[in-house]
Amino acid sequence: MSLGKILLVFREFIENEGVKTPVALLSHFGTTTIERWIQTIRAQGIREIQVFAPKEAVAQVRDYLEKIGETNVDVSSIDELQFKTTEGAIIISADYLVHPDATRTFIQSNYTVGTCKQTTVLQRVVSSEHKAVDLDSFVEPRHRPACVYAGDLKASKATIVMWSQKGIHLTSMLNAPLENFIVKSIGEIKWITPNRITMLVNLLALAVIYLFLNGYFFLGSLIAYIAGIFDGVDGKLARVRGRFTKLGHLEHSLDALWEQSVYASLVIGLGTHGYGVQALVTGIIFLVIDSFTRHVFNQFALITGRSLKTYSDFDRKFAVIDGRRNFYLIYFLVSTVLGNPMNGLFLSIAHASLTAVVYLSRSIQHLSRLDREK
Repeated sequence: MSLGKILLVFREFIENEGVKTPVALLSHFGTTTIERWIQTIRAQGIREIQVFAPKEAVAQVRDYLEKIGETNVDVSSIDELQFKTTEGAIIISADYLVHPDATRTFIQSNYTVGTCKQTTVLQRVVSSEHKAVDLDSFVEPRHRPACVYAGDLKASKATIVMWSQKGIHLTSMLNAPLENFIVKSIGEIKWITPNRITMLVNLLALAVIYLFLNGYFFLGSLIAYIAGIFDGVDGKLARVRGRFTKLGHLEHSLDALWEQSVYASLVIGLGTHGYGVQALVTGIIFLVIDSFTRHVFNQFALITGRSLKTYSDFDRKFAVIDGRRNFYLIYFLVSTVLGNPMNGLFLSIAHASLTAVVYLSRSIQHLSRLDREK
């Protein structure tokens, strides 16, 4: 179904200590409702956006958009909505926030009405019969509800943080409470940006490398795990603010750099502090297996356009316990406390090998089936 344009409709005001503020200009983690919606819509490649607000708020909303450089977005009184609605346009009750995945899926679908708790939030203007869908069905159960009223700041902030949880891994769930606490604590501090958190992670990694090379395996493992927690914070901070930069995508490359550097420094440190050739050989085997697994995983995504982690029910379940950095760091940390850090390396090799076998076999199975279906 062709898309005409997006119409963001704001109706509500929130009164606080005698001051009335349109919901459009309420801030959640430093990002206003209207800016969050514009970012979400533009992420779908849509540029034609019109905003409708109560007559007494039009000038205020227009001034704000000019202030942030959104001069191409037309702002009109809500009274004019009926005169500017065209076939194919999507009307959004923008006093609600909607999970970005649900918004994207609705735009790309053939549904004409998207509801949350029986309230119409998204509506496509068509002359044919209306086909409704509950927007919760467009997101994973852990991200429901898919909508929240933006005027309830406490509830909407809590929901936005819940939506920001991307990882499904066991250790991601383990780290989530602390990550969420940090995000809530710093979310309103504008000078703390996701890119700066990424820089902090890489600085911590340098400290870890130094510690490992000098034989401080427990302290190095502990700081490495803390760095892993902050590595989860930068992405969440970007998601709760609804702002993404092209530079931010380099985070994944920097992650790979610091992870592999930390592993290599641990191996060298073990080799030069009492564990000799055994540590070097074992460490090289681990690095090769881990790098191979990463390549299989990334290659599958390039070929299919989908993540292997979510390709099937089995893949989703295995992705919860697959071998990855946080598990390996726990192995190193615990084994160091118990007096033999080499055991952490052996456990990491075993877990990495299992992960490599499963991901390779599942990739072969899925890709072979796709070849047969041609």
